[in-house]
Amino acid sequence: MSAINPEMMREPQSAPIRRRRGHRPGRRRGGLLAYLFLAAMSLLYVAPLVGMVVASLHASVRVDAPFSVAPYGDLIQRYGHELGVSVRVTVATILINLMLTIPAAYGLSRLHFRGRDLLLSALTAALFIPPVIFGLALLLAYGLVFKDLVDTLGGLILAMVVGTYPLMLLPLITVLRGIPPVYEEAGLVLGASRIRVFLRVTLPLMAPGIVAGVLLTFIIVWNEFLVTLFVAGTNITAPLLLYNRIAFSGIQPSTAALAVFLQTTSFVAIAVFTLAVNRRYAGRAAR
Repeated sequence: MSAINPEMMREPQSAPIRRRRGHRPGRRRGGLLAYLFLAAMSLLYVAPLVGMVVASLHASVRVDAPFSVAPYGDLIQRYGHELGVSVRVTVATILINLMLTIPAAYGLSRLHFRGRDLLLSALTAALFIPPVIFGLALLLAYGLVFKDLVDTLGGLILAMVVGTYPLMLLPLITVLRGIPPVYEEAGLVLGASRIRVFLRVTLPLMAPGIVAGVLLTFIIVWNEFLVTLFVAGTNITAPLLLYNRIAFSGIQPSTAALAVFLQTTSFVAIAVFTLAVNRRYAGRAAR
């Protein structure tokens, strides 16, 4: 009997199917819908700013009023005091938040103790409280307990710190949890103290979280008026003044110019942050 050839026992293999290259109709349609959605959302966000710019470039509120840049010329003269209060409150809030959140984020991400998650939930509770309720609670607390903070710049700064503390804390915790402890352990093995390791190793690696927290805090405090309405007293910020002027006098060219200035400042801060991050990490990826 003749031997069976093993090659004859194998199943015939079909030739590989080559897929045609090109754009699928579904994918092209989905991309078009995505672009249309982004365009509609961009128009939704940009349209109010465009309307404010047009309103600020008139000499008066009349429809036939000629175009003028006078509302921008005396912007600092009209609202210099309120803008100064906004700058002081924003800078102080950012600095205090940094001093409080950096050690707190380090402890919550590196130390393991009972009740850590509960403590984190308590520290971030301000994110889940509506601004009206939050402002009313601060007003009652100042009036009943912390009476020395009523109608003071320190009371306003404290309100902003409490409200924006989670916005600075959570990015730092997220960044720290992504940093392997082996870097710090290597520094300790080489003889550096814990403080030196933190300052020379951990803190520079926390830079993305610090920058993100500073940006979020700046945008919220710089444009906040609802909580400020409850606790500001005579310390009027630029957004609160803008709200009062529009509520009692309607949209005037000067108030429209102030709104454009506040919003443009926020846009510039976001643009600078985005460009800096893209340049830094695009450079790393290219290496």
